[in-house]
This record gives sequence, structure tokens and C-alpha cells, in this order.
Amino acid sequence: MEQIKTIFELIKLFAADQDVAPNSCKLYITNIKLFIRWCQRQNKDPESIRKPDIIGYKNDLFANKYSSLTIDSRITSLRKFYKWCDTNEYYNDITIGIKNPKKYQGYKKDPLTIDQVNTLLNSIDRTTITGKRDFAIINLMLRTGLRTIEITRMDIGDVELKEGTYYLNILRKGSQGNKTKISISDKTYDPINDYLVERLNVDDSKPLFVVTSYNCKGSRINTAGLSQLIKKRLLKANINSKKITAHSLRHTAALNALKIGASLYDVQMFLGHTSSNTTQLYIKAINEEKILINTPNRMLDGVF
Repeated sequence: MEQIKTIFELIKLFAADQDVAPNSCKLYITNIKLFIRWCQRQNKDPESIRKPDIIGYKNDLFANKYSSLTIDSRITSLRKFYKWCDTNEYYNDITIGIKNPKKYQGYKKDPLTIDQVNTLLNSIDRTTITGKRDFAIINLMLRTGLRTIEITRMDIGDVELKEGTYYLNILRKGSQGNKTKISISDKTYDPINDYLVERLNVDDSKPLFVVTSYNCKGSRINTAGLSQLIKKRLLKANINSKKITAHSLRHTAALNALKIGASLYDVQMFLGHTSSNTTQLYIKAINEEKILINTPNRMLDGVF
């Protein structure tokens, strides 16, 4: 068996051996290195750690009030790494029996109310190219439930007209290159078209949404920039909550689609969920909302 001197060499080999999306692999490596830095601060040798050290690390994360989602991500990355080490006979898997924290069965961000949706859209000045772009993006997300990464990946050529219907070709989160075609309504397409008419150099290979500020003008807008853009628009519309972010637009689309009668399967396809269990969380949220509105004591008011 080949001997590897440092854990950092193992991390490089582990990364090269992962058949996952680049962002997922990057997250694994980041989490593993965070653990190594913790070991060093604790004066523990990363080359000779044991299961109690993993437990101590997890307890320290809880003590420092990291979210269950963050702790789950970090422990999962360590589990994958040490399982790989064991499979390749470098180290024993010291994560066997380590439990992940119980995941919160719900979504972290709040959806917008219909009044908030209207306030947000009406607050955008559409006489400028920046306003046209921002309205097109926010309107698109509210009507399709697309993720920020899916918005930023689109090129102008991904918008097409076929037999009288407009379509978007979406590269879904986690996709390895195959695009999903979704139809969109005129209310979704028209703001995109208004924005593109205002732009110059709009051939099919160009990004659909680009930076309009002086710095990096014309470059593809990235997910961080898109999230900031949406948060600024929310604040300008006096919608100020830590639980309302860019991802809230996706929740808003999903919940309202279900409320107006779309089936669970249709919404699953609409959102690009691989499992219906994820989509089922929206049904749970709707039921909880109904309970809050129609509590038994209110119902009894109609009896006596």
C-alpha cells in the first residue's frame, strides 16, 4: 500500500476522485479544511485523529450555534472523505456511527405575500435599462420559480419561440450539461423582450442578463450579484426581513402555484426537484397556514 505523508495530499486525491458537480467538490474540500484548521487550533495532529475528535468537532459547532444545515454539510463532507480513505486503504473510516444533526423539515426563507409581490414589482422604475433588467429578472423568478444559478446561466439563445409559444432552455442546478425546456407566458416573456430591445450586442451567445454598472459592464451577472440586486430591490420596496431573500421568489412561485390548483407533480417538475419529498414541504406550509387562519376556536365562533 502506497504511503501518503500528509492529509493534504489525500485531500487532493479525494477531490480528483469525486464524480460530482465542481461546486459540490469545492464544498467538500472547504469543509474538510475547516475541520483540519479546527484540529490545529485544538493542538490535535490531523494525521492521527480519531472518532472522539470528530464528535468533539461536532459538539463545538453546536456550541458555537452553527445551523443544523451547516453542521450537516460539514459532517457529511468528513464522512465522504474518510469513507474514501478507508476504501483506498489510507485511513480507517473514523466517522462510522457519527450522527448528522436532525434536519429542519421546512424551508429557511419566507415567501412573499401577493401584496408584497405587487409592491415589489410596482416599485421598479422601468424607464432605465437597469430597471428593465431587474423587473425582467424578478418577474421571471416569481412566475417560474427558477433558482439564481439557473437565471445566471442563461444565454439570449436560450429564449426561443416555437409554434407560437415562448420557451426557456434551463441548465438546472446540478445538471452536467443537459438543458430543460420550459414554456413561459407572455407576461413572463414581454419584460425580457423589453430589456433586450434596450440592450446592444444581443446575439444568441451573449448572457441573457448582464451587469449594467460601469464596473464589469456587459459581463454575465453572477449569483452573488443577483442576490444582492434582489435584496436591494426588496429593501427599496420596504420589504425588510432577513427571511426574505432572492430564494423567497422561488418559494412564492411554488406556493402560489399549489394554491391555485397545480398538482404536486406539476410543481415538482416546475421547480426541477429530483424528489417529491422536497416539494411536499410546500404542501406542509400551506396546511400550516390554513391551521393558523382557521383555528378551531375561530370555527367555534360560528357555532355559539
